Parts: sequence; structure tokens; C-alpha cells
Amino acid sequence: MGNFRRQWYAACVAIEAGAWQDTDSGRKKYAGPLLRHCRHTFVRNADDAGLEEKRIMDITGRLTRSTFDRYNIGREKDVERAREVIERFHKRRV
Repeated sequence: MGNFRRQWYAACVAIEAGAWQDTDSGRKKYAGPLLRHCRHTFVRNADDAGLEEKRIMDITGRLTRSTFDRYNIGREKDVERAREVIERFHKRRV
């Protein structure tokens, strides 16, 4: 697919989603969203929307279940459920 990092940075800066920042050495450093995060967001959103996991794997080029699972992380409902379980655990201990 190639390396489109510079084009991504330029597009994000153009729409004010990212910016160039000066470093101590006088060079510019990009600060903003990264292209690789879009893969995680797509997989999570497609799964939440009910798209079949096999289809998501086909779209993203994931060949194994383990690679798919690495991208299908960080759901809000999972974090909330984990918080509730931990909270119940601590209440039982008191």
C-alpha cells in the first residue's frame, strides 16, 4: 500500500485535526491523529454495528483470529462492565 504518512499529516493539519510543533532541536514534529488508529476504530465500529467478523477480517486483511482480536479492543461497554465487576468484588471484600 505504501507509506502515506506525510500525506496523512498534511491532510490532518489542513483540516486542523493536527498541527506541527517545534521541538527543542528546532525541528517540526507532528502532533495529531495517526493513520494506524483508524484501523482500530473501524474494526471496533464495524463489530459494534453488527458486521460479521469474517467480513471485517476480509476488509482489513486480517488472516487470523488473533490479529483480528488485537484490533477489536477498547470498547466503552467492556470498560464499564469491567469497572462494575471490580466494584462488586471490592464491596464483597469489605
